[in-house]
Formats: sequence, structure tokens, C-alpha cells
Amino acid sequence: EESALHGSAMASYYAGRLEESARYLFSLLARRPGKFEAWNDLGVIQLENGQPVQATISFEKALELGDPRSGTKCNLATALAEEGLVVRGLPPATRAVVGAVAVGGAA
Repeated sequence: EESALHGSAMASYYAGRLEESARYLFSLLARRPGKFEAWNDLGVIQLENGQPVQATISFEKALELGDPRSGTKCNLATALAEEGLVVRGLPPATRAVVGAVAVGGAA
């Protein structure tokens, strides 16, 4: 059932039905809150819906749960940049990514 929910979420996302996709992901996360892929996907949807604060929370949760993918780190940097946050105390490479995203450069 978890696989079907995630599949439905992704199908809705690719069809441009972001709210529907988010509902599927929330349902999945209610059943399996440790699924970092779903947290990342939810963050992407939140970011596309103009909700960078919520997206930041979702990406941080994915990383906290052990998401090893560099894309999630880049997504977090994008969300932080869209929030307009100046991030201090991060490694230089992370600060560079956040800075590049903030000025419209490639991450």
C-alpha cells in the first residue's frame, strides 16, 4: 500500500496536480513517518507551491532520517535561499550552494 501511495503521489505530481500529490504524501507519511523519500518529495511540492518554510522543514526531516542523496541537500539549499536566509556555520561548500541559488546560479 505504501508503494501505491507513493506511486499515486508521483503520478499526480507529474500530471501537475500538486495538492493531490501532497495529500497522497501526507497519507503515506502518516503511515510511515520514516520514509525520507516521501519527505523530500513533499518538500519539492511545497517549494513549487511557494511554501519555502514548510519545504525547509520537509527537506531537513528527510536529511535527519538519513537521506543520502545530494539532491535533497540541494533542495534544502534552494528552500533556504527562497526564504532569504543567510546561513552561517555551514561548511563552505554548502554556503556556496546556498549563495549560488540565492543569486539565481546553478547549484
